[in-house]
Amino acid sequence: MKQITQAIFKDAPDWVKSCRVTSTGIVWGYNMNLLGLKEWAARGSNFKELDFISLGYSSPASNWENSAIDREVK
Repeated sequence: MKQITQAIFKDAPDWVKSCRVTSTGIVWGYNMNLLGLKEWAARGSNFKELDFISLGYSSPASNWENSAIDREVK
């Protein structure tokens, strides 16, 4: 799999703070940074609290679990 880079955020809405690739190759953008997503998941929070959007497709690969990145703040 080609690793996703900051370029994925170029056409993403401003509210997208992080993204990841799923096992099927879909790239999802989220309204929380990675630390916030981990805390959200650990709390068992309601899925309705999370805003997300599909940002495209990347070839599925065995290393998708390590694909998540935060948007760099400039």
